[in-house]
Amino acid sequence: MTIIKTQKTQEQEIKKIPKELEKIGQDQLDLKELIDTSSEDFGQYWVKLLNKKGSLQGKLSFKDALSRKLVIYVPGFPGDGATSFEQTYLDTLVKNKYTVFTLRHNGTVINTKLSFKYINCVKKQTKARFAKEKILGDRDDYTLNDWLKEPYLALGVLAEHFEDIYLIGHSLGGLCSIYSLLDFSLTHGNLIHKVTRLVSLAGTTGIIRSKQSQILKRWQELLNFEIYQKAVQVGDSTKNLAYLKQAYQRIHKKSAQYLPKSLEFLMLCAWGDSEGTIDEYINPVENLELIGNLGRGCLKLVKKAKPVSPEEMAHDFNFLDPQTILNMLTLDLEQENQIGALYC
Repeated sequence: MTIIKTQKTQEQEIKKIPKELEKIGQDQLDLKELIDTSSEDFGQYWVKLLNKKGSLQGKLSFKDALSRKLVIYVPGFPGDGATSFEQTYLDTLVKNKYTVFTLRHNGTVINTKLSFKYINCVKKQTKARFAKEKILGDRDDYTLNDWLKEPYLALGVLAEHFEDIYLIGHSLGGLCSIYSLLDFSLTHGNLIHKVTRLVSLAGTTGIIRSKQSQILKRWQELLNFEIYQKAVQVGDSTKNLAYLKQAYQRIHKKSAQYLPKSLEFLMLCAWGDSEGTIDEYINPVENLELIGNLGRGCLKLVKKAKPVSPEEMAHDFNFLDPQTILNMLTLDLEQENQIGALYC
Protein backbone atom coordinates (compact mmCIF):
# COMPACT_ATOMS: atom_id res chain seq x y z
CA MET A 1 0.00 0.00 0.00
CA THR A 2 1.35 3.43 -0.93
CA ILE A 3 1.26 6.01 1.82
CA ILE A 4 0.88 9.58 0.63
CA LYS A 5 2.37 12.02 3.13
CA THR A 6 0.70 15.35 3.55
CA GLN A 7 2.58 18.58 4.20
CA LYS A 8 1.26 18.47 7.78
CA THR A 9 2.73 14.99 8.30
CA GLN A 10 6.10 16.16 6.95
CA GLU A 11 6.13 19.08 9.38
CA GLN A 12 5.41 16.73 12.30
CA GLU A 13 8.34 14.50 11.34
CA ILE A 14 10.93 17.26 11.56
CA LYS A 15 10.01 18.79 14.90
CA LYS A 16 12.54 16.59 16.65
CA ILE A 17 16.18 16.49 15.61
CA PRO A 18 17.21 13.04 14.31
CA LYS A 19 19.45 11.02 16.60
CA GLU A 20 22.26 10.99 14.00
CA LEU A 21 22.43 14.80 14.06
CA GLU A 22 22.04 15.36 17.80
CA LYS A 23 25.66 16.30 18.37
CA ILE A 24 25.36 19.27 16.01
CA GLY A 25 22.55 20.72 18.07
CA GLN A 26 19.12 22.13 17.41
CA ASP A 27 20.32 25.73 17.61
CA GLN A 28 22.64 25.12 14.62
CA LEU A 29 20.10 23.40 12.36
CA ASP A 30 16.87 24.78 10.96
CA LEU A 31 14.43 21.93 11.65
CA LYS A 32 11.91 23.36 9.21
CA GLU A 33 14.40 22.81 6.40
CA LEU A 34 15.55 19.35 7.48
CA ILE A 35 14.76 16.68 4.87
CA ASP A 36 15.64 12.99 5.13
CA THR A 37 17.24 11.94 1.83
CA SER A 38 18.86 8.75 3.11
CA SER A 39 19.36 5.71 0.91
CA GLU A 40 19.91 2.02 1.64
CA ASP A 41 23.67 2.63 1.53
CA PHE A 42 24.08 5.60 3.87
CA GLY A 43 22.35 8.28 5.88
CA GLN A 44 21.78 11.71 4.38
CA TYR A 45 19.88 14.88 5.19
CA TRP A 46 19.25 18.09 3.36
CA VAL A 47 20.19 20.61 6.05
CA LYS A 48 20.19 24.32 6.63
CA LEU A 49 23.10 25.31 8.86
CA LEU A 50 22.55 28.31 11.12
CA ASN A 51 25.59 30.50 11.71
CA LYS A 52 25.40 33.91 13.37
CA LYS A 53 26.91 35.30 10.17
CA GLY A 54 24.29 33.68 7.92
CA SER A 55 22.79 30.38 6.83
CA LEU A 56 23.87 27.75 4.34
CA GLN A 57 22.14 24.74 2.80
CA GLY A 58 23.36 21.46 1.38
CA LYS A 59 23.51 17.72 1.95
CA LEU A 60 25.11 16.09 5.00
CA SER A 61 25.99 12.44 4.32
CA PHE A 62 27.39 9.76 6.63
CA LYS A 63 27.67 5.97 6.94
CA ASP A 64 25.85 5.08 10.16
CA ALA A 65 26.52 8.14 12.29
CA LEU A 66 28.56 11.32 12.06
CA SER A 67 32.22 10.27 12.11
CA ARG A 68 35.26 12.16 13.40
CA LYS A 69 36.38 12.97 9.84
CA LEU A 70 34.56 15.66 7.87
CA VAL A 71 34.88 16.61 4.19
CA ILE A 72 33.37 19.92 3.11
CA TYR A 73 32.91 20.15 -0.64
CA VAL A 74 32.79 23.69 -2.08
CA PRO A 75 31.55 23.85 -5.69
CA GLY A 76 32.60 26.49 -8.18
CA PHE A 77 30.56 28.78 -10.38
CA PRO A 78 27.67 28.39 -10.99
CA GLY A 79 27.46 25.43 -8.60
CA ASP A 80 26.39 22.31 -10.49
CA GLY A 81 29.67 20.73 -9.41
CA ALA A 82 28.03 19.78 -6.10
CA THR A 83 25.72 17.40 -7.95
CA SER A 84 28.56 15.96 -10.03
CA PHE A 85 30.63 15.42 -6.90
CA GLU A 86 27.79 13.61 -5.15
CA GLN A 87 27.13 11.39 -8.16
CA THR A 88 30.80 10.52 -8.71
CA TYR A 89 32.69 10.55 -5.42
CA LEU A 90 30.29 10.68 -2.46
CA ASP A 91 29.63 6.96 -2.12
CA THR A 92 33.33 6.10 -1.83
CA LEU A 93 34.01 8.79 0.78
CA VAL A 94 31.06 7.77 2.94
CA LYS A 95 31.91 4.08 2.74
CA ASN A 96 35.35 5.00 4.07
CA LYS A 97 33.76 6.66 7.09
CA TYR A 98 33.98 10.29 6.09
CA THR A 99 31.06 12.54 6.90
CA VAL A 100 30.54 14.78 3.86
CA PHE A 101 28.85 18.17 3.61
CA THR A 102 28.27 19.24 0.00
CA LEU A 103 27.19 22.84 0.16
CA ARG A 104 24.88 24.68 -2.23
CA HIS A 105 25.43 28.32 -3.06
CA ASN A 106 23.04 30.91 -1.69
CA GLY A 107 21.15 32.53 -4.53
CA THR A 108 20.75 29.26 -6.45
CA VAL A 109 17.41 29.20 -8.26
CA ILE A 110 15.42 26.19 -7.08
CA ASN A 111 12.76 25.37 -9.65
CA THR A 112 13.77 26.09 -13.23
CA LYS A 113 14.14 23.40 -15.91
CA LEU A 114 17.84 23.01 -15.10
CA SER A 115 17.68 23.44 -11.31
CA PHE A 116 17.94 19.69 -10.73
CA LYS A 117 21.57 19.95 -11.89
CA TYR A 118 22.30 22.29 -8.99
CA ILE A 119 19.96 21.12 -6.23
CA ASN A 120 20.04 17.34 -6.80
CA CYS A 121 17.20 16.89 -4.32
CA VAL A 122 13.66 16.38 -5.57
CA LYS A 123 12.27 16.56 -2.04
CA LYS A 124 13.85 19.99 -1.51
CA GLN A 125 12.52 21.26 -4.84
CA THR A 126 9.03 19.96 -4.07
CA LYS A 127 9.01 21.52 -0.62
CA ALA A 128 10.30 24.83 -2.00
CA ARG A 129 7.62 24.86 -4.68
CA PHE A 130 4.93 24.35 -2.04
CA ALA A 131 6.42 27.18 0.07
CA LYS A 132 6.90 29.44 -2.99
CA GLU A 133 10.62 29.59 -2.24
CA LYS A 134 12.45 30.77 -5.36
CA ILE A 135 16.14 30.73 -4.36
CA LEU A 136 18.29 29.20 -1.64
CA GLY A 137 18.99 31.53 1.25
CA ASP A 138 17.34 34.10 3.45
CA ARG A 139 17.69 37.10 1.10
CA ASP A 140 17.28 37.99 -2.54
CA ASP A 141 20.44 40.09 -2.91
CA TYR A 142 23.33 37.59 -2.71
CA THR A 143 26.61 38.30 -4.50
CA LEU A 144 29.87 36.44 -5.02
CA ASN A 145 31.12 38.25 -1.93
CA ASP A 146 28.67 36.05 0.01
CA TRP A 147 29.89 32.94 -1.80
CA LEU A 148 33.46 33.69 -0.71
CA LYS A 149 32.31 33.34 2.89
CA GLU A 150 30.20 30.19 2.56
CA PRO A 151 32.92 27.73 3.67
CA TYR A 152 33.33 29.96 6.74
CA LEU A 153 29.63 29.54 7.52
CA ALA A 154 29.95 25.76 7.25
CA LEU A 155 33.09 25.63 9.40
CA GLY A 156 31.52 27.88 12.01
CA VAL A 157 28.75 25.33 12.58
CA LEU A 158 30.50 22.02 11.95
CA ALA A 159 34.15 22.39 13.03
CA GLU A 160 33.58 21.94 16.76
CA HIS A 161 31.87 18.58 16.18
CA PHE A 162 34.67 16.90 14.19
CA GLU A 163 38.35 16.17 14.74
CA ASP A 164 39.82 16.11 11.21
CA ILE A 165 38.43 18.42 8.53
CA TYR A 166 39.25 18.43 4.83
CA LEU A 167 38.09 21.05 2.35
CA ILE A 168 37.72 20.12 -1.31
CA GLY A 169 37.22 23.20 -3.46
CA HIS A 170 36.53 23.10 -7.17
CA SER A 171 37.39 26.10 -9.38
CA LEU A 172 35.92 29.16 -7.61
CA GLY A 173 35.41 26.85 -4.63
CA GLY A 174 39.18 26.79 -4.18
CA LEU A 175 39.31 30.57 -3.91
CA CYS A 176 36.29 30.60 -1.57
CA SER A 177 37.90 27.97 0.65
CA ILE A 178 41.15 29.88 1.12
CA TYR A 179 39.31 33.18 1.63
CA SER A 180 37.10 31.60 4.30
CA LEU A 181 40.01 29.85 5.99
CA LEU A 182 41.66 33.24 6.46
CA ASP A 183 38.57 34.54 8.22
CA PHE A 184 38.20 31.35 10.24
CA SER A 185 41.81 31.52 11.43
CA LEU A 186 41.16 35.03 12.76
CA THR A 187 37.87 34.30 14.52
CA HIS A 188 38.29 30.64 15.53
CA GLY A 189 41.94 30.29 16.44
CA ASN A 190 41.01 27.42 18.76
CA LEU A 191 39.48 25.39 15.92
CA ILE A 192 41.50 26.19 12.78
CA HIS A 193 43.99 23.43 13.62
CA LYS A 194 41.26 20.88 12.91
CA VAL A 195 41.37 21.79 9.22
CA THR A 196 44.22 19.59 8.07
CA ARG A 197 44.12 19.90 4.27
CA LEU A 198 42.68 21.82 1.35
CA VAL A 199 42.42 19.85 -1.88
CA SER A 200 41.97 22.27 -4.77
CA LEU A 201 40.52 20.82 -7.98
CA ALA A 202 41.17 23.24 -10.84
CA GLY A 203 41.24 26.01 -8.26
CA THR A 204 41.34 29.58 -9.49
CA THR A 205 44.08 31.09 -7.33
CA GLY A 206 46.15 33.30 -9.61
CA ILE A 207 47.47 36.84 -9.21
CA ILE A 208 45.57 39.81 -10.64
CA ARG A 209 48.23 42.11 -12.07
CA SER A 210 46.12 44.59 -14.06
CA LYS A 211 42.64 45.46 -15.27
CA GLN A 212 43.48 43.50 -18.40
CA SER A 213 44.10 40.31 -16.43
CA GLN A 214 43.01 37.19 -18.28
CA ILE A 215 41.47 35.97 -15.04
CA LEU A 216 39.17 39.00 -14.87
CA LYS A 217 38.33 38.73 -18.58
CA ARG A 218 37.37 35.10 -18.06
CA TRP A 219 35.11 36.07 -15.17
CA GLN A 220 33.52 38.87 -17.20
CA GLU A 221 32.44 36.29 -19.76
CA LEU A 222 31.19 33.73 -17.24
CA LEU A 223 29.17 36.22 -15.21
CA ASN A 224 27.35 37.36 -18.34
CA PHE A 225 26.40 33.93 -19.68
CA GLU A 226 22.61 33.96 -19.87
CA ILE A 227 22.29 30.32 -18.83
CA TYR A 228 24.23 30.98 -15.63
CA GLN A 229 22.22 34.11 -14.85
CA LYS A 230 19.10 31.94 -14.94
CA ALA A 231 20.69 29.34 -12.65
CA VAL A 232 21.99 31.64 -9.88
CA GLN A 233 21.06 35.12 -8.74
CA VAL A 234 24.23 36.93 -7.66
CA GLY A 235 23.61 40.50 -8.75
CA ASP A 236 25.65 42.97 -10.77
CA SER A 237 28.66 41.58 -12.65
CA THR A 238 30.74 44.75 -12.16
CA LYS A 239 30.38 44.54 -8.39
CA ASN A 240 31.16 40.84 -8.46
CA LEU A 241 34.34 41.45 -10.45
CA ALA A 242 35.43 43.90 -7.76
CA TYR A 243 34.73 41.34 -5.03
CA LEU A 244 36.72 38.70 -6.89
CA LYS A 245 39.67 41.01 -7.51
CA GLN A 246 39.81 41.83 -3.81
CA ALA A 247 39.64 38.11 -2.94
CA TYR A 248 42.53 37.16 -5.24
CA GLN A 249 44.65 39.94 -3.77
CA ARG A 250 43.82 38.96 -0.21
CA ILE A 251 44.74 35.29 -0.46
CA HIS A 252 48.16 36.17 -1.87
CA LYS A 253 48.91 38.87 0.69
CA LYS A 254 47.57 37.21 3.84
CA SER A 255 47.65 33.41 3.53
CA ALA A 256 51.31 32.85 4.46
CA GLN A 257 50.93 35.09 7.51
CA TYR A 258 47.63 33.88 8.96
CA LEU A 259 47.10 30.26 7.91
CA PRO A 260 48.74 27.73 10.26
CA LYS A 261 51.71 25.71 9.03
CA SER A 262 49.80 22.54 9.87
CA LEU A 263 47.31 23.28 7.08
CA GLU A 264 48.36 21.42 3.94
CA PHE A 265 47.61 22.46 0.36
CA LEU A 266 47.25 19.97 -2.48
CA MET A 267 46.35 21.36 -5.89
CA LEU A 268 45.27 19.38 -8.93
CA CYS A 269 45.08 20.76 -12.44
CA ALA A 270 44.14 18.84 -15.59
CA TRP A 271 47.18 19.29 -17.84
CA GLY A 272 47.53 16.33 -20.14
CA ASP A 273 49.57 15.87 -23.28
CA SER A 274 46.79 15.94 -25.87
CA GLU A 275 43.74 17.92 -26.88
CA GLY A 276 40.79 17.36 -24.57
CA THR A 277 42.96 16.65 -21.53
CA ILE A 278 43.86 20.25 -20.63
CA ASP A 279 41.84 22.50 -18.34
CA GLU A 280 39.83 24.91 -20.47
CA TYR A 281 39.95 27.74 -17.90
CA ILE A 282 42.77 27.27 -15.39
CA ASN A 283 46.48 27.31 -16.17
CA PRO A 284 48.62 25.52 -13.53
CA VAL A 285 50.59 28.76 -13.18
CA GLU A 286 47.66 30.02 -11.08
CA ASN A 287 48.30 27.22 -8.60
CA LEU A 288 52.05 27.77 -8.64
CA GLU A 289 51.59 31.44 -7.83
CA LEU A 290 49.72 30.59 -4.66
CA ILE A 291 52.23 27.91 -3.71
CA GLY A 292 55.01 30.46 -4.16
CA ASN A 293 53.37 33.02 -1.89
CA LEU A 294 52.42 30.38 0.66
CA GLY A 295 55.89 28.91 0.76
CA ARG A 296 54.40 25.41 0.76
CA GLY A 297 51.96 23.15 -1.03
CA CYS A 298 52.01 20.52 -3.77
CA LEU A 299 50.78 20.67 -7.36
CA LYS A 300 49.71 17.57 -9.26
CA LEU A 301 49.45 17.92 -13.03
CA VAL A 302 46.71 15.44 -13.87
CA LYS A 303 47.64 13.51 -17.01
CA LYS A 304 44.44 12.09 -18.42
CA ALA A 305 45.06 9.29 -20.92
CA LYS A 306 41.92 9.88 -22.97
CA PRO A 307 40.18 13.18 -23.86
CA VAL A 308 36.92 13.99 -22.13
CA SER A 309 33.76 13.50 -24.18
CA PRO A 310 32.42 16.42 -26.26
CA GLU A 311 29.70 16.98 -23.63
CA GLU A 312 32.23 17.32 -20.80
CA MET A 313 35.10 19.60 -19.81
CA ALA A 314 38.42 18.62 -18.30
CA HIS A 315 37.93 21.57 -15.95
CA ASP A 316 34.93 19.90 -14.31
CA PHE A 317 37.06 17.07 -12.82
CA ASN A 318 34.39 14.39 -13.15
CA PHE A 319 36.83 11.88 -14.64
CA LEU A 320 38.92 10.83 -11.64
CA ASP A 321 38.51 7.41 -10.10
CA PRO A 322 36.76 7.85 -6.72
CA GLN A 323 39.67 6.05 -5.05
CA THR A 324 41.97 8.80 -6.33
CA ILE A 325 39.93 11.48 -4.53
CA LEU A 326 40.09 9.34 -1.39
CA ASN A 327 43.87 9.03 -1.74
CA MET A 328 44.26 12.81 -2.07
CA LEU A 329 42.97 13.18 1.49
CA THR A 330 45.61 10.91 2.98
CA LEU A 331 48.60 11.31 0.64
CA ASP A 332 51.80 12.03 2.59
CA LEU A 333 52.78 15.34 1.02
CA GLU A 334 56.16 15.37 2.72
CA GLN A 335 57.12 12.37 0.60
CA GLU A 336 55.89 13.94 -2.63
CA ASN A 337 57.67 16.24 -5.05
CA GLN A 338 56.31 19.78 -4.85
CA ILE A 339 55.39 19.51 -8.53
CA GLY A 340 54.52 16.12 -9.94
CA ALA A 341 52.23 14.19 -12.28
CA LEU A 342 49.12 12.16 -11.55
CA TYR A 343 48.27 9.70 -14.31
CA CYS A 344 44.71 8.57 -14.82
